[in-house]
Amino acid sequence: MRWVSSAVLIAVIFLAACTAPGGATAVIPATAIPALPGFITISHPLEDLVTDQPQVALQGRVTEEVILSVNEDIHLLPPGDFDLPLSLEPGVNIFEIVASTYAGETFELVLLVTYEP
Repeated sequence: MRWVSSAVLIAVIFLAACTAPGGATAVIPATAIPALPGFITISHPLEDLVTDQPQVALQGRVTEEVILSVNEDIHLLPPGDFDLPLSLEPGVNIFEIVASTYAGETFELVLLVTYEP
């Protein structure tokens, strides 16, 4: 069974939607995002982060080997915790994150981070 998950940040409320092949959708507040669909959890940042630092860490955990793309950058993550630095430009930064397993499971996430130097 293949699960496709996606999340979208709307204003300051961050929601995750898990869509099953039959079309059923469950909406979950970001503070309660589980490992969707069981192979990845994003623990930081979860909400519309505003920072005065030029870099932020993308942190989380994967339960199996995952190919993770963040905008144009591609990373091969082994099982366990990960901590990837994300460079910021002044203003709103949009990060499109896609995680895929070799079995074809996919998790998609859009994060907005505002850098105010």
